[in-house]
Amino acid sequence: MAAALAVRKLVKSYGAVRAVQDVSFEVPQGSICGLLGPNGSGKTTTIRMLLGLIYPTSGEHELLGTPMPAGATTVLPRVGSLVEGPAFHPQLSGRANLARCDAADRTADPATAAGRISAALDRVGLLAAGLILLDLNMPRKDGREVLREIKQHSDLRRIPVVVLTTSRADTDIQSIYELGANSFISKPVQFEGLVSLMRVIGQYWFGTVELPFSK
Repeated sequence: MAAALAVRKLVKSYGAVRAVQDVSFEVPQGSICGLLGPNGSGKTTTIRMLLGLIYPTSGEHELLGTPMPAGATTVLPRVGSLVEGPAFHPQLSGRANLARCDAADRTADPATAAGRISAALDRVGLLAAGLILLDLNMPRKDGREVLREIKQHSDLRRIPVVVLTTSRADTDIQSIYELGANSFISKPVQFEGLVSLMRVIGQYWFGTVELPFSK
């Protein structure tokens, strides 16, 4: 039985800097392997070479019995990977982010991309969302900007938006309703109060009113 991973004298250099030096090891099928070492020791660089994301300076390796990186299109559809901190593009919508991920799959048919993206959104309950809870103070984008985008989006603009924030400013309340929010709720400071509030919101929006796109 071929090893799940076979690495022989893998080297990666960036100019005069040797990031990975003569790495050789095998990982039997069905086993777990961990790469241990301090920051800068070449762990991530090695993983990127193993996945064909960067090319080694010298050496060779096989993934699931397939020579890499030549066999990347054949073997990578059978491999799951998360390198370092995976993240989406905050300036893009969820659907646009998924479109980029789908386009990166060289084995996927672009003609059927829309169906795969919709299926992925449906699996996590986002294709038929019935209510949007929105905070104003987010790390990368202001909630008002997000609300404006929601109300301009053909698929999202009919979904009710409840703004849940710590603000009690009259200017915030006024601007949020002008942008089309359905409710403005000041978030309790204490955790117990927040839990109680979420129960009230859930009872009202999912137990009392009829929402669009609900299944």
